[in-house]
Amino acid sequence: RRRVDLFQKTFLAFARLKDTVFDMDEDRPDVFWSFYLPWAMWIYDQKMQKEKAVRGRTDQLYVHGVNGPLGVGKSASAEILKVILGQLLKESGEMVATMSIDDLRLTGDERAKLGLREFPFVGAPGTHDVGLGETIIRMFRSSNETSELAVPRFLKHTGERSPEWTMVRGK
Repeated sequence: RRRVDLFQKTFLAFARLKDTVFDMDEDRPDVFWSFYLPWAMWIYDQKMQKEKAVRGRTDQLYVHGVNGPLGVGKSASAEILKVILGQLLKESGEMVATMSIDDLRLTGDERAKLGLREFPFVGAPGTHDVGLGETIIRMFRSSNETSELAVPRFLKHTGERSPEWTMVRGK
C-alpha cells in the first residue's frame, strides 16, 4: 500500500521530469514502479534505521551517492530520487538536496590555468574542485533547519559552472 500511495503522489512529477531532465520517449510507469520507487524507499528506510541507531535524532546528515560511467543517467536518477524522497520526508519537514560531481568541475578559466584542454563536457581526472565539495558537505553537516546553503550547478550545455548557485535549506 505504501508503494501505491507513493506512486500516486509522485508519478506525475516523474513524467514532467522526463521532458526537462532526461531524454525519454515515454513516461515508463513500469521503470518508475519497479526501479525508482523501490530504490527511493530503500534509501528512506536506511535513513530511518540510521536515525533509530542515533536515538531518533533527525538532525543527522544522510548522504547517498550514485556512481557510474559518463552518460548513464546519474543526474537524472538523482532528480527522480529527489522527487520521491521529498515526498517521503515531507511529513517530518526534512528535505532533499542533490549535488553532482559535475557541479564541482573547475571553471573554464581554472582548467585553462592548469593546462587542461579536454572536451568541455567530460569531467576528466583533475578537473574537479575537491576542496569545494568537502566544504559543502561540511557546511551541510554543521547546518540546521534555518540554514540557507548555496550549492553550485554545472551547466552541461555551456561546459561551465553556473554563476548562480542553488539555495537549499540546511538539515
